[in-house]
Parts: sequence; structure tokens; C-alpha cells
Amino acid sequence: MNRFLRKHFFTFFLSLMIILMNLQFGSLSVSAEEEDIQKISLSGLDLSENTYINFGYGTYTEPSNRWKDLTYTSSDESIIKISNHCMIALKPGKATVTASYVNSDGSTVSDSAVMNVDSIYPWHLMNLDTVSPTSIDIEIDYLYTIIYATSEDTRHNFSVDENDNWTNPSIYSVSWSSSNENVVKIRPCPFTGVEDSFFIHPEGYNGRIYLTPVSEGTATISASYGGVTNSVTVNIISNKSSDTTPSKTPDNNEIETAKAGDKLVDPNTGSTYILKSDGSVGFSSPSNNGSNITIPSDVTINGVTYPVTSILPKAFNNNKRIKKVTVGKNVTVIDYAAFKNATNLSRLDLKSSNVTTIGKGAFFGCKKLKTININGNQLKKVFNGAFRNTKRKANVTIYAKDKNIYKKLVKELKKKGLKNATFKYKKMK
Repeated sequence: MNRFLRKHFFTFFLSLMIILMNLQFGSLSVSAEEEDIQKISLSGLDLSENTYINFGYGTYTEPSNRWKDLTYTSSDESIIKISNHCMIALKPGKATVTASYVNSDGSTVSDSAVMNVDSIYPWHLMNLDTVSPTSIDIEIDYLYTIIYATSEDTRHNFSVDENDNWTNPSIYSVSWSSSNENVVKIRPCPFTGVEDSFFIHPEGYNGRIYLTPVSEGTATISASYGGVTNSVTVNIISNKSSDTTPSKTPDNNEIETAKAGDKLVDPNTGSTYILKSDGSVGFSSPSNNGSNITIPSDVTINGVTYPVTSILPKAFNNNKRIKKVTVGKNVTVIDYAAFKNATNLSRLDLKSSNVTTIGKGAFFGCKKLKTININGNQLKKVFNGAFRNTKRKANVTIYAKDKNIYKKLVKELKKKGLKNATFKYKKMK
């Protein structure tokens, strides 16, 4: 018996290993297979002509979030055109859109809905999404700055995506122009047809562009559609900046006058600021230390005191350290993507600030943002996606002089990502 076992041990061992490997890889191949879709639910939407929206809004699947795996068709592509998982509203009318999926057993699951396209009204046509409503400053050595044309058609706000977020459709096609291409040139945004941080765009989309600085000066950038034009003034400013952190406290004779676009470093905190043409500064980036951040009302650098009036784009983008932010009284603008994906940010205090504008995606992806205090007497504009993908059960306290202001702001914040938040009113003159 022992001789038999010794003689056949290797064969037995090899066979056992083959069986075990087949079981292991067999189970892996089963788990790697994509799960069949059991249900599709497609919502009928009201859209305005010359807008588009991706199917992430209005399409529900079981299992969830499988809308990109579906095939979409339109009964009339002269009204609703399908491109890159998006619906493009081309002209007024109605079209039936169908979403379908073929499962592994050959069965098909599908759903259809009627999409209604209205004429877009001129006074709702477009808003150039630059946060600052009339002008923007761009440093001469910036590679590019992105500018959007967005629909402000308040008839067509809706809440239909799988996370219960609100959205507005985006303008699909406009005509862009620069009054002086020797100062700033327009070029297409390369994200057409692919997914970026916020949206999926259809083919042919030109609702956003790159502005490329050429030389110092001023130019007017205009966007037009249907006889309506909106413009923004672009100032290309110098960036002859250097690290201005002083090695010693200078006297008045040693202080060089800073220029618009210069980077200034606070020697006390290590935070950086960008000097604006009006003499104020924007908060550009924090030091690497600290989880509780205060954006000051003003900052003194090289003996000069500057009011801090904005938090600049992407100042805290992907910052995993910060947990609490308090914003000072001189800050009026929180720019686009300022706190995007600051995933540990849990508390935002704007009560003592004078913030009037919160930019596109400013707090996008702040999944732990639980407590928000807002000065409702000052906040006037919240751009699309400002609070998208934040904590679903956030507690928002709005300080305002009356309940009319409070109710209007609650409606606005719900549209921009805080639909499931709990809101509280507190009177403040």
C-alpha cells in the first residue's frame, strides 16, 4: 500500500492541483461576468431646443447605475438626437426615446418615454458660466481657461438622476467670438465626446471653449445663438510673480509694489494668494498643514494688507486633510471646483461671510459635508453642480432677514445638489 501511494503520489497531487485551479478560475470567471439588468425605467423630460443632457439623469436601472451599458434610440432624430449617451434637443416637438439591454440569456429588457422639446426663450437663452458676471482676469502664462455657455431656462429644472440631484440641461451649440485675437484666442475644448469631471458631452458639442492668452490686454468674448448674445470682458494680465515670502520684515523702502497676477505667500500660514487688478486677493492654495481652515477677511504680506475677496478655482481640489472651513467677511465668490473632492470636509461655515456666488462644482464630491451654515442675505447665485455628490442628509442652516429669502434659497440649493438636505431658518438682519 505504501509502495502504491509513493508510486502514484505525484499523479494524485498533480490532479488535485488541476481540480483546485479549475474551481478557482471557474469561480473567478463567473464573478467577472457582468450582471444582467433586471429593470429599466426611463423618465420623460421637458427640454429646450439647442440643449443636451446625458442619460445619467432620468434613467434608472436594477442593478443601479448601469445607464452607460444601455442602447438608446429616438423615434425622430430631427427632434431628439442620440449621441454618446446624451439626448440633444434639436428643435421643438416630441420624440419617443427607448433604452434597451440584451441580457446573457438573449432576453431584452427595455423602457420608453416621450421627450418634449420647447422653443428656448431669448431671456433664458444663455449665461456665460465664469462665476464673475462681467469680467475675468487670466494670467498671461496660463495654458488655458475654460468658459461655458449654460441654459438658465428655469421652466426646465428637474430632479431625476439616481442620486436625486438636480440639473439644468446644457447649451449644445453656440457661436463664439473674440474681439481681439491678438490678446486672447478661442479654441475648441478637447473634451468633446468623452467624459470629464462633471459631464458626458455629445459629439458636436461646443458649449464650452478654451481661452488661450496671447498678450497682455483686454478682449470681449461673446457667445451667440438665435439672435441673442452674451459677453464677458477678459483681462490678460502679467504674471511676473516670484515667491514673495520675505526673509525678514521689510521697511517701507524695501517693499516693491506687487502687480495684478502676482502670487503672494502669507509668511505666517504658508497659504498663497493671487493679487487682483482691484487690489484685493484671491485665496489660491493652503499650506500642507491643518484640518481646520479659516479663509481670512484680509491678509498682510510684506507690510501690505489685502482684502481676501474670493476662493480661487481648485484651491482645495482633492484636498484630503481639511475637515472644517470658515470663510471671512470679505469673501464674495467661491469659484468653480474650489473644494471639489475634498472628501473629508464635514463643516462649511459661511455665516459671517458675504459670499454672493458659489461656482460650478465648488463642493462636488464632498461626501462627508454634513453641516453647512449660509448667510442667506448675501448669497445670490449658485451654479450648476455646486453641491452635487455631497452627503445626502446634510444639515443646512440659512441665516436670513426674512423667510422669503430663506425659501427662495432653499429652492435654489435643492436644484444644485442639496435636495435631500435638512434646512433650518434662523433670523439674521
